[in-house]
Amino acid sequence: MDSPATPGSPEPSTTSPTTVTSPRSRRQRRQEGSDESTDSKIDSKTPLRQGFPGPLLRLPLFNGIVAENTSESIDWPRCLNTIHSVLRKYLVHDYSVSLVNRIPPERLPPVFDVVSPNQNLTCLIITQRDVDTNSWYLALKELEELYNVGSIGGFTIELIDPEMFQPEWPQPVGEDEAVIAFWPEIRTETMIALDKFDWYTLSLVRWGRRLNALENPITILIGAPAVIDETRDSVTNTIRKTLDRFFLDDIEIAVIPATHPFSPLDQPTDLILPTSAFQSSIAMGSCFGPRDVDTSATMGGTIRLHDSDGNHQDAMMSVFHCFRTIVGNEIESQGLRPTPNSQFQTMIPSDPDRQNKLQNLEEDIKRYSGKIEGLQQNLDWTGDSRYQKQIDAITNIMKTCQEEKDTIEQFDSTAGSLWACSGFQTEHLYEWSLSLATNRTSPNTLPPLGHSELSGPMDRELYLPIDDEVKSYLSQNPKTGSIVWKKGRTTGITVGKMNNVRTNIVLKDNQNRKHVFTGWEITPTKANVPFVQPGDSGAWVVDLEGNWCGVVFAQLASGSGVMYDAKSVVKDVERMTGCKVELP
Repeated sequence: MDSPATPGSPEPSTTSPTTVTSPRSRRQRRQEGSDESTDSKIDSKTPLRQGFPGPLLRLPLFNGIVAENTSESIDWPRCLNTIHSVLRKYLVHDYSVSLVNRIPPERLPPVFDVVSPNQNLTCLIITQRDVDTNSWYLALKELEELYNVGSIGGFTIELIDPEMFQPEWPQPVGEDEAVIAFWPEIRTETMIALDKFDWYTLSLVRWGRRLNALENPITILIGAPAVIDETRDSVTNTIRKTLDRFFLDDIEIAVIPATHPFSPLDQPTDLILPTSAFQSSIAMGSCFGPRDVDTSATMGGTIRLHDSDGNHQDAMMSVFHCFRTIVGNEIESQGLRPTPNSQFQTMIPSDPDRQNKLQNLEEDIKRYSGKIEGLQQNLDWTGDSRYQKQIDAITNIMKTCQEEKDTIEQFDSTAGSLWACSGFQTEHLYEWSLSLATNRTSPNTLPPLGHSELSGPMDRELYLPIDDEVKSYLSQNPKTGSIVWKKGRTTGITVGKMNNVRTNIVLKDNQNRKHVFTGWEITPTKANVPFVQPGDSGAWVVDLEGNWCGVVFAQLASGSGVMYDAKSVVKDVERMTGCKVELP
């Protein structure tokens, strides 16, 4: 059962989400350890990581090499036998025991693989926590008693569940939870407490590391700029008082330092666009952006608008915020009514993605050219015909790259121009843009969904075959827990679940006016696979029957996406344009 620690392997980080422990957790610990003496040093504030003497060091930590002669100085073989006897007595699951040197990142030696003085000598026990018993508490209690009488000692004892190596992630809250009835009032008072931030996101989800959502606590999840501890504590204490009034002491609070929820992709990316991005047909989920702006978003799909005279117009839908820096204050505050041939041209693919593709091809051509030069020298020296075959093969590859580069340089990425947009209107807080395609078609053809994109057992009959199209949109709110998917510029096809509680996004503009955006949250179905990331804004959300459910307009630090439902977006588009909306 002994397993040596791997030097340099970090423990999971908990510095990204800052979770405030709820009274429920404290009460649960009192119930589990009602006979615990007041001088106990057991740190059990985190259910999946406990130990003594507390408090345990804050994660992340690195496992360093134990200094020489440590085993003899603490009589480790005898201590290990004692620890094994206690663990076998109480633990339900298999476990591993290691003696490691726990090192915080700021104390890492310049060369990590060298032995450093023992800073935090720790007996690290990795085992799954059994939620149905008090096995962890009972084992730690007996080990602490042995520690106090000197039977073991000279090190910290730390129990950690393997799920601590998994990231925390959000999952939907059920419709029948007690907090749902009180959430409108709790949300209002929470937003007052958060008013000191320039912007923030506010969600109610199940938040934790467990795959089973019901094992994770319901959590008020707040995304905000990085804040100091005093500010965070002040906010969470205020929210806690509100929860206590409703006797909701089982609700937890977590504050996550986050990037701006409306951040379009504005940094270099390793994504290499497929050649199909440069073609006459614009696919759903295509990379999209204004001309001469270093941002990328997603073109969701195409809607058809009929005016009062019976004329129709097909327009591509995305988000407004990628145009925000170029449209001016008037359009930002009032929106843009239908304007053919506006000055704001739209590019598909976006300018930065097109340049990135060309740069990658140029680097490939240079690399292949260097290989050919080296092979040619070998051929000249040896006369071996095998070098000639390699030269011919690489030359063909380089020729293909050059042809692709020439095609992209000659390709006109101008897809059209901005025709209408929502702006950030105080009275109607929606977030969309419509662009006219002048030289390319834009059908709402759905990409095929393969088995690999859908998590868990799924009915094969629910899969969407290739060449199906979005033909309708949901005329009602999406169902809680329903599975939906989207194709975005950054993350491609991802699958999520609809949350029962809407998310609020609050930001202040340059005039310090507050804007509150409210949308449906879509949580990821996998812990390590975010539903959206910057650059995915504008993507259409589609259910497994091929219905358009809504448009993604923001991303959360938790990996969730926030969408406006299609019904509301259509209503706002019709208000702004004076046209009747249908799908092509």
